Amino acid sequence: MNRKTLLGTLLLATILLATPGLAAAGPAPENEAETPVADVQPPSGRYYVTIDISSGQDAADLAQLLPDWDESFEAGSSTIILTAAEIARVRSQGYTVT
Repeated sequence: MNRKTLLGTLLLATILLATPGLAAAGPAPENEAETPVADVQPPSGRYYVTIDISSGQDAADLAQLLPDWDESFEAGSSTIILTAAEIARVRSQGYTVT
């Protein structure tokens, strides 16, 4: 065998022997865990809050006070995203905001 053929054969044998090991190792693990909704942060200066809504009238009043969230209140949701000023305005109307 000439030198070129020998080197080619050795290279091919090395590749064939190394390939099963690489395939068995598989790809690097990824962090597939989803981020819980509670860990997702709104834009700076805004906060996730829960407002205690005890009646349909409370929901209607809050819908007027916070018109951007009227559909959420009508749907029965009490968790929304507000600015510090909006939180103060809701609290000044006697609602509990947590």
